[in-house]
Amino acid sequence: MCNMCKTIQVRSFAEIHEAVTLVLEETQQVCGTLQEEESFQIKLILNELLANSLAHSHPAYARVLFRMRDNMLECCVLDPGDGFPGAQQAVRQPCPGVFSECGRGIFLVRTFADWIRYNRRGNVVLFGYRL
Repeated sequence: MCNMCKTIQVRSFAEIHEAVTLVLEETQQVCGTLQEEESFQIKLILNELLANSLAHSHPAYARVLFRMRDNMLECCVLDPGDGFPGAQQAVRQPCPGVFSECGRGIFLVRTFADWIRYNRRGNVVLFGYRL
């Protein structure tokens, strides 16, 4: 499998779709056609993380770094913002209410990703998705 890391810079909500599409296309080049469920889950994970980054940290941009390693899509979403101080605790929280605006995105990411980790500052999140 390819170990080379690729980077995409996202400057607006409008660019999220393009970034997610590129990650999926690159992943399919390495792994072959993705199942519909896999494609949906990867889209959901990346959309949530990028939207959270752009909405809550007020950076000029977010970056997605990704690679395939041993049938695992490994992604890193980072931004130069102040971070999300409660990120490490949020990953361990139980399911929020279905209509809750707080924690639902991280819960969905945690549900579909094989693993998820934030740095201490909360401006870098890594996840793995096994294909």
